Amino acid sequence: MRDFSVIELDEYLEDNSPLLLDVREQWEWNKCHFEDSTLLPMGQIMANIDTLDKSQEMVLFATMAFVQCK
Repeated sequence: MRDFSVIELDEYLEDNSPLLLDVREQWEWNKCHFEDSTLLPMGQIMANIDTLDKSQEMVLFATMAFVQCK
């Protein structure tokens, strides 16, 4: 597991295609989210764990405090 800065993530996504999993709540998602991300709120992960492809690399978003949304 590793943490990415916004710049590091942008560079990483140039050559990699992980599942972008947003674990915030719906209202946070509505305010701002990455275009290709999938919403799965933290409280629903265990109920939906079997739907995730565990062989695919995942990047989880738990906050977007420093991302400016357009």
